[in-house]
Amino acid sequence: MPDVTLEYSDCPLGCDAGSELVVQGRDRELGLPGLFTVVRCRGCGLRRTDPRPDRLSMGSFYPPEYAPYAAPTLSAGSGKSGRVGTFARRAVRFKDSDVPPMEPGRALEIGCAGGAYLERLRSDGWEVSGVEFSPEAAAAARSRDFSVEVGPIETAELPREPVDLVVAWMVLEHLHDPVGALRRLKAVTRPGGWLACSVPNAASLERRVFGQHWYSLALPRHLHHFDPGSLSRVLSAAGWTVIRVQHQRILLNLMASLGLVLEGRRGPVGAAGWRLATFPSRAHWFNVLAYPFAVVFAAFGQTGRMTVWARPNHSASSR
Repeated sequence: MPDVTLEYSDCPLGCDAGSELVVQGRDRELGLPGLFTVVRCRGCGLRRTDPRPDRLSMGSFYPPEYAPYAAPTLSAGSGKSGRVGTFARRAVRFKDSDVPPMEPGRALEIGCAGGAYLERLRSDGWEVSGVEFSPEAAAAARSRDFSVEVGPIETAELPREPVDLVVAWMVLEHLHDPVGALRRLKAVTRPGGWLACSVPNAASLERRVFGQHWYSLALPRHLHHFDPGSLSRVLSAAGWTVIRVQHQRILLNLMASLGLVLEGRRGPVGAAGWRLATFPSRAHWFNVLAYPFAVVFAAFGQTGRMTVWARPNHSASSR
């Protein structure tokens, strides 16, 4: 693994109230070396990884075998995942990849990976394009005849024509500058358009229970750790108004987090832990069977993931 340079960062909302320690942890997914710290801003409450790998170092933590690049789907009920995924999409509403009700138009997906969700949008009549950090994943999407720009959203070339919908599934937590990125996305969204994004919910019960073993902590790839309040403040600072927060009806993080607790142990317990820690990649039937319980958790805002819809605040002179 190449040398990694760590950098300290300020709160992206410009707070100067200082920070307090939340938790320390390691790279549980790929086992890459390093101990990483999450702090909480005393001013706005936004949690962030600090210090963090700088932009040049970040690619070391996204090898081609990184699970979202290899997985056929990016969410519990979206994309093409065979009979289980088709049944899940028709039978239940996980609320993991819902977009606002609107007529198909021009859509942009940030972090499109291999193009599974772009395929879903295209099949629904959308004209689509994407941005993807990984060259290998972008190449896979391009092989499916999608227009995909390679690079981080902070610097990648965006569509010249305004888009009606921007989607970003589990992306904002990976960004060094979420406010700046969201401003760029606002600039290419037409007045009256929409942003649909999802992030892990750092206010969830599972985060409090599992601490450094929380599956969605995902250090050091997750640079910001949002709750509904802090995400709303970040969106507002970038010129977006939150319209709806939906807590996803999915409990697979609970199983994976339990696996992270167990996988370091010896013998059958450790082997079972490894199986659970890698559980999300094959959890389609579990998501369906656990759905009634997930609905209850979601009603109280206690599942580990949330989906947010927002609209741009376009002034009369902004275009």
